Amino acid sequence: MTKLEKGSKVKVHYVGTLKDGTEFDNSRKRDQLLEFTIDDGKLLKGFNDTVKNLNVGESASINLEAKDAYGEYVDEAVITVKKEEFPKDFKFEINGFIQGQDQMGRPVQGQVVKIDETTINLDLNHPLAGEDLNFNIELVEVVE
Repeated sequence: MTKLEKGSKVKVHYVGTLKDGTEFDNSRKRDQLLEFTIDDGKLLKGFNDTVKNLNVGESASINLEAKDAYGEYVDEAVITVKKEEFPKDFKFEINGFIQGQDQMGRPVQGQVVKIDETTINLDLNHPLAGEDLNFNIELVEVVE
């Protein structure tokens, strides 16, 4: 087994499921390989490290606890925002996603979980926060 080096570009197919078996993502159903660079820090560490140890054509299954995936669900990450902070014609939808920036200019995404007369509640947790995740990963190609 060869270990892929940092900086290697790879293409994988994967299926992601929750602890109860519910599928949340499937690259095969989308007919779209995931291409990424080994150890670039953009993917979950457990996912990245599993791929590093695969040969082309091999598959592996991993289980990641919430803390090693998208983190635990944090109640304090649900914030209240005044509607007046949005454009006048903005359409608020329960479970809709809103993208913006924090005070440092970094991108943030929140899900609308409550709408009141003058405010909305945004959940800034990752949609998979608090979930243990399972992945079945196949290394399809190492890009030269």
